[in-house]
Amino acid sequence: MPPVTMEAGWLFQALWKHHADSRCKVCIPDTILTKDGAPYRWLFTSRSGEVVRKRALEPNAIKERFVKLGLLLSDNEPRHVGVVRSRGRDTSTEGGGDAGQLRMISAQALGQFLHRELASTGDSVLCIQSYIRPIRW
Repeated sequence: MPPVTMEAGWLFQALWKHHADSRCKVCIPDTILTKDGAPYRWLFTSRSGEVVRKRALEPNAIKERFVKLGLLLSDNEPRHVGVVRSRGRDTSTEGGGDAGQLRMISAQALGQFLHRELASTGDSVLCIQSYIRPIRW
């Protein structure tokens, strides 16, 4: 069977289903899925290791949680609290591909992004994730 190319962000959409018989077990940072320039689902990994959703999607609650998580890391010298994942086209390969773009964001920038910028992004932003320390090999 040939590989199937999926739309950008399909993985995030597939992590949680409302009436699923079983839940996906994977560690993910707090993840705010966006649609049409607005937050519409907040996913995170529960203590049992399952991907679950939070019901509240208020920008202040998102900022508060991301700041708490990001600033717990003592070696987070740039003081990042989030990562904005956006769609991006890779034109270096025939037919292109979805390379995506990452933007690290501070607490102040996250507040501005959630309250003002996000609405103007349309569907270009896939999600916003809480900052976690990169793995160093």
